[in-house]
Amino acid sequence: MAVGIGNHGGPTVDGTSDTSAVLLRRLLLSLLLFGLVGTTAELVLLKHYESAWMFAPFASIVVAAGATLARLARPSRSSVT
Repeated sequence: MAVGIGNHGGPTVDGTSDTSAVLLRRLLLSLLLFGLVGTTAELVLLKHYESAWMFAPFASIVVAAGATLARLARPSRSSVT
């Protein structure tokens, strides 16, 4: 039983790449980005920026989008931890 390295950086039992897991991961991260963009658009359309406290969701969205883009750009264990 050979142990190889898959596309996602983790070992696979038979040495083949685990492309379905990589594809699913990319799909879920893309769906997350789509939701973040939609939430941002909704907040802007609702004029959710009238006071300083109303910018908190925007800051959270920026952090989440940055982490998601980092994960999509360099899919490695270090981008998760």
